[in-house]
Amino acid sequence: MQIEDQYETKMSQEYQKQIFNNTLNILDDSELKSLKFMENIDIRELKLSFCDNIIPKLNSKTIKELSIIFCNVSNVEQLDLVNLEVLQLIEETEYIQNHQPQVAQLVQSIIEKYSNLKELYLERFKGIEISSLSQKIELTKVGLAICNLKNIDALKPLINLKELLLVYNEEIDITPLQFLNQLTSINLAGCALLNVDSLKSLANLKELVLLGNELIDITSLQFFKTLTILDLCQCKILNIDTLKPLINLEELNISANQIVYSQPLGALKKLIQLKCEDNKIIDFQIIEKLPNFKYIKQLISGNQKIPTKLDIVQANILRNINAPITPLRKIYLLTKTLKMRMCVKKSRVEEYLQLQFLNQVNFTTQIVSLFQTLNKIGE
Repeated sequence: MQIEDQYETKMSQEYQKQIFNNTLNILDDSELKSLKFMENIDIRELKLSFCDNIIPKLNSKTIKELSIIFCNVSNVEQLDLVNLEVLQLIEETEYIQNHQPQVAQLVQSIIEKYSNLKELYLERFKGIEISSLSQKIELTKVGLAICNLKNIDALKPLINLKELLLVYNEEIDITPLQFLNQLTSINLAGCALLNVDSLKSLANLKELVLLGNELIDITSLQFFKTLTILDLCQCKILNIDTLKPLINLEELNISANQIVYSQPLGALKKLIQLKCEDNKIIDFQIIEKLPNFKYIKQLISGNQKIPTKLDIVQANILRNINAPITPLRKIYLLTKTLKMRMCVKKSRVEEYLQLQFLNQVNFTTQIVSLFQTLNKIGE
């Protein structure tokens, strides 16, 4: 009898989760109250009917009612509000000025009520107050993207935090991160950082994403010897000598910098994947000698040496997108010619690619030229 009860409970849990995921346009108080087994809420794709209903009514009373509804679910361990459609609609209307702070207040109240949170992902909640996170010591993964964060002292008590995403918080002070010794993955893309000296003490760090920062001087990176993945795309870097000690690196992105000397890459014996387009000089003779090297992404231009000895498989640009991506490796890349967004939902990689053409740059011509070059290499 006990086994039957356990089976019935398990089936009830799965059914309730499925019902919630398939009826996102019907957010009824009584329905949510009945979902006592709910452990995972993903409302990134709220249906338009829900948005149509809430936008005209978005006021203090509505926000309070929504708060009450969501806070009735107490067993939630993962809360994902990334790509929240209702918030995007608000941003596109006149409601943004008057009501976005109320939306942020709603989220704050939800977070405070969820005592079992282990994962939290927020995006575009500008003005949100994160002080309540200091009480959520069970959190292991946190994403706070484009939230206009400055002070993140509230994260210091999160001793169990392993993965952290803080992209496009351009005035953020990352000093408090030095106390989070369990961190294995940090994404600080687009945070206008001048250095990452305060992260040197993180002995367990495996992945560090710094694309789109102001890191002309990367001297402090020599201390990050545990790194296996490092992204320095679009950081104004001139010299990569300090990367020599990073002997455990397997994936490296140094694209869109001003590198003129690639000799240090020869010391990275474990390197498997390299992205190095849009630099002044990259010597492929050094790269091809690396024992584990498999993938390279390189846009060939007039001042670049063409990799004549690398076969077409090793130089295959398109296979790059199948490289492993960890759950918090969400990348927001804005360049002059390309707008790219990558995110991971469960175990499936979802990639959204949107080309943004500018008058002064003919991106199509570059791509055609690139494939012509690759065809010659393969002959």
